[in-house]
Amino acid sequence: MIMPMFYNYLNQTKPMKTVLSILVLFLVTNASAQVSGYKVKFGEEEKTKKRILVEFLGVIDDKLYYFKEKFTFGKGLQPYILMVNRDDLSIQKEIEVLDGNASISRIAFINDQILVFINDTDRKSGITSYYFQTITKDLEYSKMKVDIASFQREKKLFSSSGNFEFIESQDQEYFAVFYNLPYERNEPEKFAAAIFDKDLKKINQKDYQLQETDRDIELLNKHLSDNGDLFLSARQVTERGMLGGAKDFDQLFFQVMPDGSLIKNKFKLPGKRIVDYTFISNEKNQLICAGLYGDEKGRGVLGSFYARLDVTTKEWVKESYKPFDSDFITDGWSNREKNKADRKKDKGKDPILEDYEIRNLVTLPDNSSILIAEQFYITTVTYTDQNGNIQTKDIYNYNHVIVVRVDAKGEILWNTKVQKEQASTNDGGYYSSYAFYPDDDALYIMFNDNLKNYTKGNVVGGETFKTSFTKGKKNVVSIVKIEYLRGDKKKAKLFSGKDIAMLVVPKAHFAAFDSKELYFYARSKKKEKIGVVKL
Repeated sequence: MIMPMFYNYLNQTKPMKTVLSILVLFLVTNASAQVSGYKVKFGEEEKTKKRILVEFLGVIDDKLYYFKEKFTFGKGLQPYILMVNRDDLSIQKEIEVLDGNASISRIAFINDQILVFINDTDRKSGITSYYFQTITKDLEYSKMKVDIASFQREKKLFSSSGNFEFIESQDQEYFAVFYNLPYERNEPEKFAAAIFDKDLKKINQKDYQLQETDRDIELLNKHLSDNGDLFLSARQVTERGMLGGAKDFDQLFFQVMPDGSLIKNKFKLPGKRIVDYTFISNEKNQLICAGLYGDEKGRGVLGSFYARLDVTTKEWVKESYKPFDSDFITDGWSNREKNKADRKKDKGKDPILEDYEIRNLVTLPDNSSILIAEQFYITTVTYTDQNGNIQTKDIYNYNHVIVVRVDAKGEILWNTKVQKEQASTNDGGYYSSYAFYPDDDALYIMFNDNLKNYTKGNVVGGETFKTSFTKGKKNVVSIVKIEYLRGDKKKAKLFSGKDIAMLVVPKAHFAAFDSKELYFYARSKKKEKIGVVKL
């Protein structure tokens, strides 16, 4: 059994909405092409099964490593790690990762070796063991096995036992394993964390317990600083409605201390409502929080924000905001949507942005930051088929991308929007969303697009035509370069679905900073290949 392991947003849930698990893969042909100033290279086609899980792991010198499920006769889908020659993208070697009833919860690249994190439950005893094994860069299993945790699964009304998560510091000097411990429902949540350095030496491992019950508080994101300190974000209910549902929240940060204690900090924007945010840390061990805000009592997104918290003094040492103006909000909207917004504005209702979620927050070498958010929502349609049966279908919408630029002092310099409209049915948005590469002076965003957006005027603005997910002449893979200085955008066509007889899966990608290359994956119904674009 293989557990999904890459993007957090692949398996999200939203209020009143459901998101299916997404399995990702990528492929292309053995050829090179110079298109619009970008050199694109493809590997050889391979046979594949539908929706196989793929994740790029990393590069060492002239080799690229990636994980994939592979169909094996008599066994079905099995997990493999492949080593690829970066020069011609040919497969040099592969190794089967796991054979048995255990499951892989994560595969990570640490200090030029591969760590396979395994979750194994003995059915007779009910004991769950979690450990990792190492594989060398030559794809040879070493004898090293590191035990992390082992505990008895309870048969009573206990919840959240297991759920192991892997977290790595931005400088890759440390990694942590976070996992839930068994606890009774409506009681304080229990969890544990084990922290290792890049040489696989365990720095600390402790059990922790929140003071609040799991009904009132929800743990969200985890972050490991470059100093090896672990932070957790959480949302605590402060007010409930008449029926007991959550009405208002406090946003919290917990610093996980080596002695087993938790230091709590509250995060609030005066006079504003936090729509969505994420956080990282800097070299001063300050938490950098960035995201989107709205009106304190209203709907929608009104602008972007940036804040820094000194975890030692518990003081917010920097806050900055940048509202979205009407032209920014309606950028990329259809004429019909703009006309509707104009009618509302005549009635005193300004246009707003809705359903945006934070995807990435990246710190650049000069200590400035880039924040990326994407519009995402699911619409469920109920209809009666020709036989009179009631059917439902879920439409996955991945639309415009917002990019926010913050300088090293914490001032928001500009907001810009990359226009795209992507809608697909009952597939979890398999071919939707984007791949990205943050360079020193520009950000690159790659996604599936519609050729009409070039022939009918929307290159970096104007009405946006919906992406085509067919391998015909309408599908095109676009790349947008966003200059950091002023947010200027330049859009180019890389190739079309017709050119490669496949579709790109943007969520499966890898940024190789040593060579300024963006690796990606593409597939058709029965074939796959990997590709790379030189930026």
